[in-house]
Amino acid sequence: MSACPHCGKDIEESVRVCPHCERNILVVSPLAKWLLAGVSLVGTGCGLTLLVWLILPVIVAYLTVLGGC
Repeated sequence: MSACPHCGKDIEESVRVCPHCERNILVVSPLAKWLLAGVSLVGTGCGLTLLVWLILPVIVAYLTVLGGC
């Protein structure tokens, strides 16, 4: 059992619509949550946020595979 993010009442994890408030329950994967967090920070005015969240991990992974510079 988990709690509805809208009304807070207990619901089964397999339901897509809360039986109490009848609102849709959005299921988001962990990767999607991570990407959405990065995109939401872009609107705060920080110019490097998109770079840090999307491009820097690719660079770090590339350098890790190569074993450094």
